[in-house]
Amino acid sequence: MTEVQSLIGEEIYGMRLNRRILANHITLQQKNKLPNVISISAHKAHEMNQGNSARIAIINSGCCTAHPKIESCLETDALKQGRNILMCESLDPNDPADPDKKYLLDDKASHGTPIAGIITDVAPESLLYIFKVTKKGKQGTLRLEHVLRALAFSIHEEFDCDVINLSFGIDNHSLFKTACDDLFYNKGKLLVAAAGNTRIGKIFPAAFDSVISVGSVDDYKAHSIFSNLDETVDICAPGEYIFSIDAPHFLERLLDRATMQKISRYRRAYALNSGTSFATPHVSGVLALGVSLLRARGYRIGEDIPAEEVKQVLCDTAYKPEMNAEKVKSALREEIEEETVKRACGKKTKKFSKLLTAEDLQQKLDRIMGLSEDELYSQALGSGVVNAKSFLTKLAESYQ
Repeated sequence: MTEVQSLIGEEIYGMRLNRRILANHITLQQKNKLPNVISISAHKAHEMNQGNSARIAIINSGCCTAHPKIESCLETDALKQGRNILMCESLDPNDPADPDKKYLLDDKASHGTPIAGIITDVAPESLLYIFKVTKKGKQGTLRLEHVLRALAFSIHEEFDCDVINLSFGIDNHSLFKTACDDLFYNKGKLLVAAAGNTRIGKIFPAAFDSVISVGSVDDYKAHSIFSNLDETVDICAPGEYIFSIDAPHFLERLLDRATMQKISRYRRAYALNSGTSFATPHVSGVLALGVSLLRARGYRIGEDIPAEEVKQVLCDTAYKPEMNAEKVKSALREEIEEETVKRACGKKTKKFSKLLTAEDLQQKLDRIMGLSEDELYSQALGSGVVNAKSFLTKLAESYQ
């Protein structure tokens, strides 16, 4: 459900990136000065908390667990780092009947790996648990039964995750909603999902009230053109050209041997990624900081504090950038007009949902054009851009 673009001389939306830029980003990462981290004030929040003891489940395509960037955020015992749900047939993560492949968390889609990397930039002392539910990054490869099993595993006593990152979209289903509602309202788990990259409309699980829906903004905190406009968007985070780690074998398919040898000194691959999938882990990381801060003060979400209250504080403390409503409307109009022409010519496109007809797109455009500035702001940015420092400060003031 996202656009993944690897760099090293590759074209990314017309911007050419070279090894010098790559090296510069790695230096910034080592100094904890990545633009996306600074944009959400996470570097300032680290003065208060860095996520110690917070547990985050990443339900996605797996993860390159050998990457040195995230090794410190995983259990030292490889058998406790997560599960390959595709290889598990029971609801018991330790069922001896399941094959040993249930411990293989490799990421062939290079989607879960950068998500994990972003979380470690925001909450460097948190613990990550990987639950692999798909071999590929395409939305169509997800099966509801695997996602539901991953949710069940994430709260099993062996993992007991506080935050669950859901950077994907899947069809709406009553069983899925029931599971998310139970985790959020009854068990105090914080579920965070991508709002989608199809410009307009709902995707699930982000559209559920029990899930925090995350849209994308650029470096200037302006709404990303691909980020879904919808009333279910709760908050936004950086989601354009986000620098993070990459699964090395994914990059090997794109680069020649000589180029790979030149970047070998960086030990593992790195990449820039765009999409709400990569905005989502910023919010997951910020929530992990909050979980850790509260736990250090003797509070547990779900037992002492309702998850709804934490979600409200997250939204109330968001940074509220200005937005040019006419620019957003104009950009959407141009994209829909272009989409209509391409479809009439029989050309394939991934900008909008294939389920929407030309008439559907026009109806949605008319609805967006009729929105007031405040209504459009809410659908584009939700409550604003996540602010880690303000979030922790408010929690610290509220829970002494």
